[in-house]
Amino acid sequence: MIDQEHQSPEAKAKGVCHTDQECVLMYADLSPELKAPALKMLADELAPVKAEIEKAYAADPVGWSYGYHMFWGMSVRNLLRKKKFGEDYFRIHNLDDIYIPLVEEALELKI
Repeated sequence: MIDQEHQSPEAKAKGVCHTDQECVLMYADLSPELKAPALKMLADELAPVKAEIEKAYAADPVGWSYGYHMFWGMSVRNLLRKKKFGEDYFRIHNLDDIYIPLVEEALELKI
């Protein structure tokens, strides 16, 4: 389990809340039962833009979301919060740490 309340030395050195690896581990700690309703909601809500997301993912599976983080990513994070799937629901410090893998799992993007 990742200590979400404290920044690791590696994250601090990179100027981020958590490293990419810490975020991967944090997401892996979430139970399927906890994620299921959020994944369903995201799949439904993102259906109209799924083809565009799939195209971006296919072009760059690792960095597909980087260009979307500020505005589209903010919209996704706010949607999660609006639908009651925010930081308190997931018991995490920041949705930035998990919203991309949530979208990827909801839209079944993993290659």
